[in-house]
Amino acid sequence: MLDLGVLEQCDWPIDGTNVCGSQLVCKIKRLQDGSIDKYKVRWVCQGFSQRFGVDYFDTASPVAMPSSVRILLNIACQFSLECLQGDVSTAYLRAPMDTTVYMAPPKGCDLEMVNGKRQCFLVKMSIYGTKQGGRNWYMKCHKELFVDDGWEMCPYDNCLFVKRKSRVKDKQRHDDSHQNNPNDEFNNFDGDKFIIATLYVDDVLFTGNWDSEIKRFKTRLSELYELDDINPISWFLGWHITRDIEQGWL
Repeated sequence: MLDLGVLEQCDWPIDGTNVCGSQLVCKIKRLQDGSIDKYKVRWVCQGFSQRFGVDYFDTASPVAMPSSVRILLNIACQFSLECLQGDVSTAYLRAPMDTTVYMAPPKGCDLEMVNGKRQCFLVKMSIYGTKQGGRNWYMKCHKELFVDDGWEMCPYDNCLFVKRKSRVKDKQRHDDSHQNNPNDEFNNFDGDKFIIATLYVDDVLFTGNWDSEIKRFKTRLSELYELDDINPISWFLGWHITRDIEQGWL
């Protein structure tokens, strides 16, 4: 949290501004087989004390639809493509807050007074527990990782993205199809190289036959979010996934 600049100590507001509470949440993180991986303590904001229209506005945060994940897995299986996944650590803490929110320290951890003034924290990044934390993270990742890099978003799923190298198509057929359905642009895979990715909160799943772009995508994940642990898919959203590329089943 210190490295990401999540909080900034400040004077307790005296103008009646709302100050949210906070608490420490202890959790045992387990592996897929049920064994203990590690013990975690997360400092969270008590977002239930936030006021709509003052401390937060929009909260909608889309996630990938299960059908989109199955389609991506189907494409990887059908064309014998490698399917990779990564989990962004402390994802919310990487997205800036869109409103001014103050937070008190957890009980038993009072800050010392400074110049006779009570102290609290100004929330600068989307700490877990805030109402808009999930949306802030989605908006940042959507723009920074995908849109700004030339990816196309699926018109039916805001967390499914594709990037293509080139397409050769009949212009008249293209114009006619757009008159009938403007969303057909996303479904037209005439290009010989592509990469498809889906986002479920902080889990990224991607596949494709565009090797250079896949390598570049891995590099961007590492540079933007320090995500270096990218492996072939095995568990995703509670699904245990096994495959045999040679025999073509998943």
